[in-house]
This record gives sequence, structure tokens and C-alpha cells, in this order.
Amino acid sequence: MAQRSHLRSAYGPFAALDRWRRTRRARNFGALGLVVLGPVLAVATFLIIGPFSQGAASLSLRLILLADLIYVLAIAALVLTQVGRLIAARRAKSAGSRLHLRLIGAFAFLALTPTVIVALFAGLTVNVGLEGWFSDRVRQVVAQSSCFGRISKVCSGGGEGSVHSSVSAYSFHGFAAVFRLPASSE
Repeated sequence: MAQRSHLRSAYGPFAALDRWRRTRRARNFGALGLVVLGPVLAVATFLIIGPFSQGAASLSLRLILLADLIYVLAIAALVLTQVGRLIAARRAKSAGSRLHLRLIGAFAFLALTPTVIVALFAGLTVNVGLEGWFSDRVRQVVAQSSCFGRISKVCSGGGEGSVHSSVSAYSFHGFAAVFRLPASSE
């Protein structure tokens, strides 16, 4: 009579699943699944938030965001597992662990440097661009134009000396002062 291992008898089919999980084929299948799942989730999130414009309380948006969170947690767990293995190999002084650590550090630095530079440049560009939109000169022009718009809506008519023509003349001089244009004698 063949003796069964205590692991198989204690866990039943889960032991076979655990053995299959450790094979190269299973790891390749899992890695391919994660690589394909990333862009699929990104497109699904874009479609739910963007063109379909689901409300914040919609079930589909919550499910997609939950799937995104699970995906990010799975990737983080895999990265942390590899870092743990790397640290364990380093402490055990296994062959090549220092070289492996140096290579990972170099590639991480090479990958993060352009990313940080682009993020800083984009942030500064957007900040400077938006700062121009909300400057005092622009705020003054918008306030004057809304004031003139209200006045011209209330007043109708168009002859010489009417309120409408004086508002138009004042608006030209007001905008000329804001943009430092030479005032004309209209």
C-alpha cells in the first residue's frame, strides 16, 4: 500500500494546486495574465470615467475601481516578494546577490530619473500656464467684461450719446488700460 504524504492528506486538492503554482508554466501564465490585465483595466477605467460618464455612486465605477485596487495590490505583493527574496539572498551571502542588488538599483535609478524629470517639468508647465489664466490683469478684464455685458443687456438703443455707445467707448479704454494699449480718441 502506497503511503500518502501528510501534506496531500491534510490539504487534499490544494496541495496539488500549490505544486502547480510553483512550476514555471504557472508563473509564466500568471505573469502574462497580469501584463494583459493592466491595459484592459486601464481602458475599462477610462471608459467608465470618461465617455460613459458614470456617476460616482454607480456600481460599475465602484467595481472597476475595486478591480484596479486589487490589481495594484497584487503587483505590489509580487514586487515585495521579490525584494524579500533579494534581501534574504543578500543576508545569506549567496553568489551573485550583491551584483543582482547593484543591477536592480542601477535600473531603478535609470527608470525613475526620467520619470521624475518629466513629472516635475509637466507640473511646472501646468502651474505656470494656469497662473497666467488667473493673474490680476485677466481677472480685471473678466470683471469688466461681465460688468459691461450686464450693462449692455439692460440698456438697449444705439444712437449718439446713448448709454450703449458710452459703455462701448469706456470698454475700449478699460481694455486699453489693462493691456497697456495706446488709447484712441474715439
